[in-house]
Amino acid sequence: MSLPVAVLSLTLVFDSIGSPLMAMYVRDFSFRQHAIAEACSTLLGTIATFGAVAYGETVWALVLGVVIQRISRALIALVWGYKLVGLEFRKPEGSEFAKFSGYT
Repeated sequence: MSLPVAVLSLTLVFDSIGSPLMAMYVRDFSFRQHAIAEACSTLLGTIATFGAVAYGETVWALVLGVVIQRISRALIALVWGYKLVGLEFRKPEGSEFAKFSGYT
């Protein structure tokens, strides 16, 4: 039972990416983007769960569904949300962020 729990711990990483962007959608009253991201990710997770159940998986079907739901939610939030926070991956900014993160 420890392996499914270890795989489910991946959701913490993807939630840390997707949840702040989803909160920014609500803050900026972008309910359409928020609802589409939630609905699409839930639908993908459900399809993955039912697909795994159809192949005879039990616990792994639930694990797969949750992980796919969280990954797709984070990806959808990133695709639409990078403009909200001005995400640009440039080396000087990354090094300054790493220095600041090391101080805190």
